[in-house]
This record gives sequence, C-alpha cells and structure tokens, in this order.
Amino acid sequence: MNQETPTINPQFSKLTSHIAVKEILDYKVYEASVPLIYDSKWSKSEDIQINNPCQKENQWCKAAEQFHEIIEADFININNDLQDKTEEINSIRHRQRRSVMATFLGYCCGVASKEETQDLYVGETKLAYNLQSLYNTLDTDHSQLSKVATSVETMTDQANHFLKMTKETIADTINKTENINQNEKIMFSMVMKNTIGIFQSIEAQRKSRIIDICKENKIPHIVVPLETLRSDLTELDEKISREGYTLSLKTEDITAYYSAEIATCMFSPSKIAIKIQIPIIKKNKKYSISKLIPIPFAWKDVTCIAQQEKEELWISSEYNTQVSKINTEDCKKGLCFMRRVRTQIPSEATCINLIIKRKNHKLMELCQMKCYHTTKTTVTQIKEDHLIITHPSNDTEILCSENKKIITENITYGALEVWLPCNCQIWDKKTIIVENTFPCDSRVTDYLNISHIIPQQWTKWATMPKTNDRKHNELHI
Repeated sequence: MNQETPTINPQFSKLTSHIAVKEILDYKVYEASVPLIYDSKWSKSEDIQINNPCQKENQWCKAAEQFHEIIEADFININNDLQDKTEEINSIRHRQRRSVMATFLGYCCGVASKEETQDLYVGETKLAYNLQSLYNTLDTDHSQLSKVATSVETMTDQANHFLKMTKETIADTINKTENINQNEKIMFSMVMKNTIGIFQSIEAQRKSRIIDICKENKIPHIVVPLETLRSDLTELDEKISREGYTLSLKTEDITAYYSAEIATCMFSPSKIAIKIQIPIIKKNKKYSISKLIPIPFAWKDVTCIAQQEKEELWISSEYNTQVSKINTEDCKKGLCFMRRVRTQIPSEATCINLIIKRKNHKLMELCQMKCYHTTKTTVTQIKEDHLIITHPSNDTEILCSENKKIITENITYGALEVWLPCNCQIWDKKTIIVENTFPCDSRVTDYLNISHIIPQQWTKWATMPKTNDRKHNELHI
C-alpha cells in the first residue's frame, strides 16, 4: 500500500452525531404470521423375513453373518439413540412463552393467538387431537387461506412406500427364486439381508436427523422439501396479497426459511405434524432496523457519552416519522416482530428520531450527554473497518504492513475517526488494542483515513458548561 502518511489538522474538524447509526441489513421485520401445517406418515421399522438357507459350516455364510451382525449392531445403536432423544423430548415440555413466532395469524387475519404447551413426542390419539385443534383454530372467514395450510399431507409417503416396496420386492425375490444352486442362493440371500439392514439403518438415521432439526424449531427439509415449500409459499403469498399483506422472507431466498426458528413439530410412532409460522408484513411497507452505538468524546480531561450508554436496536418506517425501540425478545435469528403497540420513551425517542432521520436541529436541547473524569484511550468499533478513538495520546500508533508508524496527535476535544485497512494495527503504550485481520473482507477499506470529529451539539459551545453536580465523578450536560 503506497500512500502518504496521514496528518491531523486540528483546525479543521468534521461534525458528527454523538450516536452512530448502523443499519442492520441481516434482520427482516414482520407484523404477523400465518401457519402452514404439514402432517406426514412416520414409517415404522418392519422386519422383512428372509428364508436363510445358510449353514454354519459354510465359510461364506460365516463371513456374511459377521457382516450382518455389524450392520445390526449399528442399527440397534441408532435406534437406542433415537429412543433416548424421544424420551428426552417427552420429559421436557415446551416452556410457555411469547416467542417471535407465537402470533397465530395475529391481528391481521382475525384468528386468535394460541400458545401451545405440549410434548414434542406424543401418542397417536393425542397427536390426532392436537393436529385437528390446529386445523380448527383457523377462522372460517379465511377458508381460502386455510386451504393452503391443510392441503399438504403425508409429505414423505412416496419415500416411505418406495422403501417398503423395495424391502418387499427383495424378500419376495429371494423366497421365490428357483433354478439357482445352493451357494448362489446363500450368497444372494445374505447380500439382500445385509442390504435391508443398511436400509433400516438409513431410515433410523433419517428419523434422528429430523428430531434434531425439530428440537431447534427449524423446518426439517427431509419432511418438507424445498420445492414443496416454495410452491406453498407462492400460493400463500397470492392469497394474503388480497388482504394487503406479503411474505417478509421472499421465496427467492427460500433457504432463509430453513435457518429461521419458525417450526413446531409433534411426533407419534407413526406420524409427524409440523406447524410452520410464516412471517408476513403489510404490502409496500418498508422498515429499517438500526443499531445505535454511543460514541465517547473527549473534552479536555473528561469523556462525554450519550445517556443511552448501551447499544440498542431501533426501527423506523420509510413512510412514518415514528421511531420505536425493539424489545430484545421480539428479535430472534434475523427476524424482528413489529408489535401493534410501539415501544418508545418519548424524550429519548425524539432524540433518536433526530439522529436516525439525519435531522440536526434541536440536538443540543434534546440529546443529553454525561461526562466522566477520565482520559483513558478507548476505541469504539462502528463497523469492521470503522473505528472511533477517544483520547488518543502521543503513545497511540497505527502500524501497517510496510512498518510505517503514524503517531497521532493528542486530541483534547472530540475524537479521531479512523477507517482502518485489514493490514493495519493500532497500538497504545506498546500494547495492541486493535488487531489486523485475515482473511480480509472485500468490503473493508483499502486506504487508511483519519479525521478529527466533534459532536454536532457542541458547535455552539465556547466553553465547557459548568455544573455543581459531581456525584459519582460525572457531569451532566
């Protein structure tokens, strides 16, 4: 990297807000959720009897039997693990909570919300009752919507039938085969017997995988294939569009549904029921979610920071001046639930609104800061390559790959804004306080850039405001 050593000109300062606004692009907002319900046959393991013409004194038989014992032992271990998982699930009830996916059609479609507290692994009768209850919960006024939720049944029938037919065909072929000598029949019999054992092990592993996915409240792709879900979501989107809604997660990003925690599963020995809460939002409604990061600024021998001292998530609408705080429990795995009643603190929300909407008037009046007597050098990270250094000293150095040291000036007012490439480090008093990174993200800046910044609301102040409030070694501005 060939570049001149950056210099700081204290006479020229860049104005900024005392709180950095970092837009969170990974989150999607939704206002309600619509259920898609799938119920599928959960095939039982059936023993396929095969006539065994093997004699113990036959060496081929002994070798084949040993191979079969290995497969059978593996199958038993998998089944034992499967049994342990179902017993574990059966002993722990789902905690009753209002999760981000708890709204069952919510307020949008006239269906009452319902919290289910049930075992994941249930008996046949209980599963049938709960499944029917889910279907009945759908309001009759939305029968067209309900049709999507109830039309898909026995999603794995084809796979289960194929496996069953394969087993039966193998058994029938062995038992009816004639015109082969004894050794050929022995070999054919043992190969098919071991093949069936492999099929059974695969089936048990498949069940185990489904249970693991369901325990994480995610959609088991083995039961609900990608193309099936895409087709149902497309149909659902058309139906809710008539109500003025659309999908929060678009079908183009179908894999996002499988990573989101939006599924509830129930099992019985022969059946599985899956309810998927599909997040929806009003059409033509655009929300943005921002993380607000308070920036500490120096004023001689004190450090001043916004009264909102912790990072918080706020949400704003493109067509609405209102800015609302998001409850932590309403955001989960990239999804944020937008409640009907917006949570906000009037005075703080007004300040935050000015910052998010990039309106600088009344900042001094509405956005308060408090100051502490400290000159400790601190680094605040806004983005991967965007840093704020407060109270840099003559011992603060930036070292890049060319072994070039840039010694920063002692800034007693404001802070230093640094855009730092991957190959650079920041040192303070011979200690690394910001490491270089590898591999380097392509979005990170290639050039070192340093600016002197001061908060916008300080521009009208000639001196530090005086106050007699020195409790806890802090000043209120």
